[in-house]
Amino acid sequence: MKTQRHLRKAGRAGVAVTAVLAAAVALALGPGPASASPAGAPPPAPDVVTGAGDWLTARGSDLRLGQARGAGALTRATVASLRTVWTAPVVTPPFSEVVVQGGAVYTNTLEGTLVRLRTSDGSVVWRQDAGTIGVTPALDHGVVYTSGSTVRAFRASDGTLLWSVKPPTTMNGGGGIGVRGDTLAVGRGGLLVLLDKADGATQRVTNVLGDDPDSYGYGTPAIDPRGVAWYAYKWLGSLPVPPTVERPFRAPRHSGNGSTTPMVLGDRVLVAATSVGLTSYDLATGTKTVLDPTADGRHRDLATDGTLVFDVTSSRADGQALTARRATDGSVVWRRPGAVTSPLVLGDLVVVGEDRAGIAMYDTATGALVHRIPGTARGAYPVVANGRLYLGYASGTVPTDTVPPVTAFALPG
Repeated sequence: MKTQRHLRKAGRAGVAVTAVLAAAVALALGPGPASASPAGAPPPAPDVVTGAGDWLTARGSDLRLGQARGAGALTRATVASLRTVWTAPVVTPPFSEVVVQGGAVYTNTLEGTLVRLRTSDGSVVWRQDAGTIGVTPALDHGVVYTSGSTVRAFRASDGTLLWSVKPPTTMNGGGGIGVRGDTLAVGRGGLLVLLDKADGATQRVTNVLGDDPDSYGYGTPAIDPRGVAWYAYKWLGSLPVPPTVERPFRAPRHSGNGSTTPMVLGDRVLVAATSVGLTSYDLATGTKTVLDPTADGRHRDLATDGTLVFDVTSSRADGQALTARRATDGSVVWRRPGAVTSPLVLGDLVVVGEDRAGIAMYDTATGALVHRIPGTARGAYPVVANGRLYLGYASGTVPTDTVPPVTAFALPG
């Protein structure tokens, strides 16, 4: 399946990227009680958002930490025994992930559909039109939400379309979905849009484009423990939900062009950007610290083990590389070439797809290679849920302009 060039606006080769204003917008969503399901959905189930082994949202949690969930027996001592369980007849778009709950895997596809697969064999349970090629879906209380040119809600059990809306957006960039209480926080390029979870009605629109139509960015809003959502594009501000006159961070903050999904790590929010490098923001005050201004290039989403931050970047200086940095000051601990997907932390391992070098698993502390699965690994970012590894992978060589299908790995038995 051919990749779609419009999935991500690329910087022009050989042209210096001018630092422009970028944003991480903070919205006070509030934790709130468990919300009712949208009309037509099944009655609310127990709060599956905190399911121990499920991967229900981008980067595995509202904090966007990129850490494996429900790894079970999958450890550095057993990864060499991983075997392919199935290869699905679908291709997940690059720069996105599958979501997993129990016996179901949900993914957007390059054909513009949302698909539910069986975890047992990868077969298709249902397939629905998602309106366009989307980013990582979000699963909440029996409903799957997708975002592309439209935002849609589907009943997870049978794929019934519950609602479809087309909120305002900008032409450059895109973004994913964060869920908290009755509200969806959706990145829409240079806009952060709040939607009512029940029917998709627009609650609030904030322009974080910074009056620079040539800027770009992407990512999914992160939600911190206080119920504040952070979206990276051009400015750092705030937007209480429901709307009030209070704005915790009145001053805009510059985070850089091409900002990625924010990651909430303790009392800080970390953002990587093309033109500014790796930056950190105080959770309470919004105070900005530039951890490493030299970490420029096109970043994938970050991951962390709590001590180190793992960053995959494509730059003219280092090419494609996975870099481990100290979370405290951004200093480089080790670097390995070849990574093309976002990293995933699996215990004391960090997992990445390395294109035609296959899947690599490195020691988080030293960068030593622990295990490699030969093949082609690119496209869907690696995810571990309920003891299985999912990502875009093929056992053989895949043409450069083709994305490998979704593949599941598991331990024998």
